[in-house]
Order: sequence, then structure tokens, then C-alpha cells
Amino acid sequence: MGARVISGINGMIGRVQVSPDGKWIALTPPQPSGKGIPWTPTIELHDLDGRLVRSVDVPTPNWAWMPDSSGIFVALDVPQRPASLGVLDIAGGAPRATGMMMARQTLSRDGRWIVAEHAEGCCASVTTPQIRIAPRSGGDAMTLVAARSDSMGLSLLGIDSADRVVYGDGGQILRVPVTGGTPQALGTIAEYKTTLPGNPSPDGTVVLVRGYEPLRWYVIANDRVTQWADGAGAIVDDFQGERLLFGTAARWIGPHALLVRAPSGDLSSFDVLTGAATATKARLGTGDLALAYDHGRLLVARDRSTLVIDLATGRESDAAVNAMDVDGARASRAFALPAGGFILSTLTSTYRID
Repeated sequence: MGARVISGINGMIGRVQVSPDGKWIALTPPQPSGKGIPWTPTIELHDLDGRLVRSVDVPTPNWAWMPDSSGIFVALDVPQRPASLGVLDIAGGAPRATGMMMARQTLSRDGRWIVAEHAEGCCASVTTPQIRIAPRSGGDAMTLVAARSDSMGLSLLGIDSADRVVYGDGGQILRVPVTGGTPQALGTIAEYKTTLPGNPSPDGTVVLVRGYEPLRWYVIANDRVTQWADGAGAIVDDFQGERLLFGTAARWIGPHALLVRAPSGDLSSFDVLTGAATATKARLGTGDLALAYDHGRLLVARDRSTLVIDLATGRESDAAVNAMDVDGARASRAFALPAGGFILSTLTSTYRID
């Protein structure tokens, strides 16, 4: 077990993000301190050794990787509602407008369509009357779904395995092919106004929805909507709900299996489609934070240490990284690399953990 600082990349938490394919590290250098200092935000692309490959000026420091790693979603402005959505292609060029908004934006599984909510209004009066799509290759945005009644209740939840858009309209959960068609009703969620963005499984066969008033999960799978059964265990999510209002994601450890925690702290793999649970040899303590999962291993922040826990054996290895520097592990971000290993970014440094 070893960890090394990736030279040339400072922590700058929240702005260091690894591409989903594990080939790139993108970051935005911080704005210089002091009044009157001119600053143009940039996105720097580094390889996994920290070597700078490309730097591009962008309109704002608000951005996120596209799910297929072919580009980066970029906010083109800073309005008092969701920003205009641009795309920065990894192949080169400047950010280009899509005619969409940066609101729960995602990409169809075939990579052909950008899907996002469309907002209207301003400030506390923002509504979401539409979900729109636009060609990934460029072209005009089109309305895919329009709210039937309550424009505050339309929400994009995810793209499923058959490239169907799963969304909420009022309390009803529906899905429709990304290319359009007649929506299919799947079920209802009563407290739809207090739910967070959807969380699709890696294979798209399951979409989870997190409610925060009350605090509970819903499962969209097998053509229906059900409430998560507490008896199955507590879903282990990113930081266990510490950043709940900013969105939360389950710790998926298989195509449609996630990690659940018993009251004792013991961990199991839970197949959401079949309901089958498989015990592991690992456990989490009360204050442990599950940072990332990689090929049977879980990266965990515990007190002032960062551990790698083998789920099959329960063996815990110290990565020799202090994830609690400055503002603590809750300010850290971790990413699992598809080929193995982790990238951990704290406020002060970015590390490669093998």
C-alpha cells in the first residue's frame, strides 16, 4: 500500500476532478487573492502523473465531466438561475453553447444526446417547466418533456439502460425514450418537492432517489417505484449524507449492487434488482466516511487516517495520507481509477493511492 503526492496539482478541493475513464485530471486554479487582480478562469487537463497537457480559458469556474469523458460541461454565465450550458471537447477547441441549461445535465448512454432541465424565472421564483435534449455533436435544443401542471415538480432523475429518460412530474415517476415518445408511468413519490437528483446504477437498471424531508431513499427498478426497506440496511453513500442538500450518491460496487451497512457497522453487498444481500468481511465505524470504491476495496477516512479496506478479507491498510488536513475529510474528494487505485484530493494536496 502506498500513496504519493501528484506533483503540479494542488488540492483546490471541488475543482480537482478525475475523468470517469480515469485518463485525465482536470482542475481550475484558484483566483488570486487581493483586490483588482485580473483573473480568467481556466480548466487545466493533466495526466495521472500530474503533467499539464492542455489549459483552456473558460467563462466560469463551474464545470463537470461528461459521463463518457469525451468532454466537460461548462457554465457559460452566472445568472440567478441555472447557467447556460456549454461543452468543452477533450479533442480541442473552445467551449461551445448547447442552447441548454446547466441543471442536472447528463448524457445519453449512446453518447448522442445531452439531456438537462430547462429553467425559467429568477432567484426564488425559478421553475422547471421542461426537460430538453440537444445533439452531442451540436445542433438545436428541443423539448423532450413539458410539465403537466406543477412546473416546480418536474425533475430529471437519470438515463436508464435502454436510453430512456427517467423523470418526476409532480408526484409521478415516468420514463420516455431519449428520442421521444409516449411517457410510461412507473409509480409515485409523495414528497417529490423534497427529493434530490436521481442516482442511476452503473448499468442503468436502477435509479435511486433520495428524499430529505423525510430522510429516505426510493428505488426505481423492475418497472416500478418502491421505498427502500430499512431492514435491508443503511445505504452507504458519499460521505453518508454529510453533504445531503448538495446531492448524494450511493456507493455502487457492481452493475446494480450497492454497499449497505448494518447497525453494527458490518457491510454487505446488496443487489437492488434481486434483493439478494451478500455479507463482506469489512465494517465501518460510526464516524467513518466511505470515500470511494475500487475492485473490492473501499477507501475510508477514519479520524486522521485514510484506510483502504478489502471487503473480501476485512484487512485494513493505512494509505499514509492525512485526509483530515485543514477542513477535514468532508472537504476531500476521492475517485476510483478504472484500472485500479484511487485519486484523493484534499484542500492542500492531491494523491495517487495504489
